Amino acid sequence: MDENLRWDCDKDGCYKRLCLPKWHVLNDALSPCRMTDLDGIVERRGRFLVVEWKAPGASVKRAQERALDALNRLDQFTVAIVHGTSDPMEPKLYRAPFGQDVPTDLADFQQRCSRWFQQASDR
Repeated sequence: MDENLRWDCDKDGCYKRLCLPKWHVLNDALSPCRMTDLDGIVERRGRFLVVEWKAPGASVKRAQERALDALNRLDQFTVAIVHGTSDPMEPKLYRAPFGQDVPTDLADFQQRCSRWFQQASDR
């Protein structure tokens, strides 16, 4: 088991099946909208960094893109969409909403997160 993960699929069972919310139960209540998720979020002094992680070549659905864009328009939120593999953690493309995809790697992505953290800390 990866020491950074708190879930052991071999011991505890399938995380996706057992633990992820089954949001479809709210489809009628929220129609025509649907729930979406945020893959990563961190708060620093009232500022939030949101990361949406996609597999290489995967696209962000239009509704999720609208939700991420709306968050990004709020002064306290910074949203990044990253395409890459998660095992091993290898980001390949980085994009802030309203921007273009730019090539990235793990060191660059870590540096971008570090700059965000420093800017949030300085506020």
